[in-house]
Amino acid sequence: MSDYQSFKLVLIKFFSLDAKDVIHVYLGFLFFFIAILIFKKPVTSYKLLIVGLIGAVIMEILDLHDDYTYFGQLRWGASLRDIVNTNFLPFLIILFARLGLIKK
Repeated sequence: MSDYQSFKLVLIKFFSLDAKDVIHVYLGFLFFFIAILIFKKPVTSYKLLIVGLIGAVIMEILDLHDDYTYFGQLRWGASLRDIVNTNFLPFLIILFARLGLIKK
């Protein structure tokens, strides 16, 4: 197991999470709030998704490397699911704000 995978397991245990997938939801919110601080844009700006997309892609590059190293294959489906899990709720917040369903 790589140091990266070990670190993810430490985070999961520290936050008492039930699955690896949940960590992506937490990180998605963290990336979203970091983007708000960096870009100083309203919640309606799709630009706020950039940090989450970059973060998710970097994490998945590391996961794909480990998949290939330890399992001899690339698990593209799992990586796509993780990218979606990381960015789906921030995307919904932006969409709902743009539609006026939540206040800016």
